Amino acid sequence: MGPPLNSGQTILLLATAVLAEEGILLTGGWNAVGGARSECSLMGWGCPVPPLPMEISDHITGVTDDGTFITCGGEASDGEDNFECVALDLESQTWVHHSTLDRPRILSSSLTIPGVGLFIIGGFKENSTLLLPTGTTEWVDGPVIPGNGNYGSCSVAISDTKFLVIGGSENYNQVTEYDTNTGQWTQWPELHQPRWGHACTKLGDQIIIAGGSINFGILSSTSILDITTKEQRKAGNLAIEKAWFGMQVLDGKVFAFGGQSARKEVYNTIEQWDESFEEWVLIEDGLDVPNKAFGHVLATVSDFCV
Repeated sequence: MGPPLNSGQTILLLATAVLAEEGILLTGGWNAVGGARSECSLMGWGCPVPPLPMEISDHITGVTDDGTFITCGGEASDGEDNFECVALDLESQTWVHHSTLDRPRILSSSLTIPGVGLFIIGGFKENSTLLLPTGTTEWVDGPVIPGNGNYGSCSVAISDTKFLVIGGSENYNQVTEYDTNTGQWTQWPELHQPRWGHACTKLGDQIIIAGGSINFGILSSTSILDITTKEQRKAGNLAIEKAWFGMQVLDGKVFAFGGQSARKEVYNTIEQWDESFEEWVLIEDGLDVPNKAFGHVLATVSDFCV
């Protein structure tokens, strides 16, 4: 692993979002001090972001085809399930009621397929999915994920019509592809390293999979999954082992942020993926506060920074 990046380098890396006009929106989460959070932020920016109307963690935040940010599911500090979905009204800079879920969605993942809609995938004791079809405001039942239960998985779109669901509780080794055109699931070779509570993202024709938990331990390992060949290989470990963290591509660079240790310590750290050396580099600066189990999605910086 290379040395930590200093503050100047951090600013330079995150400032590339100005050119791309994108940043990483973080919503809610758990800071291990005050419990579940309502605060939201744009990672690396000081711009004010409206807080959620409820304090939640273990939820999803996604964005629809028309650019609407939606936050759903999760639970409060006292363990009460949150069934509400709220949408961000950019004009008034407030989150407003969008819809109500028909069942709890805790530790789900989410993604959007253009022209199809926003998916909520799995959840605690759930192998079902929900779909918010493009141009609508009503959730409908989506495909049922193969296997028994699916929470703490990660999901990633691999084309304009297909996505993968990777790992997760009770499906720790599973990699399964869903084709929205055919409505069929296809099993890929199993993960060499079983995981849940991990994170993943697509970079070019590869998927980077890192961290998570197995057998009551927290992982630092990283695997690279080739989309074309479906082959896996090991890569450099995370600088800090973690689960329940975020991973996102911003301006062609992969960042891993937040998360929890085996001792249940919550992190504010940010790591950047060095594609040339296939290793993680710890950035000196971090999140505003330690956080885990939050929602995150790419956002347009100018929607918040004026």
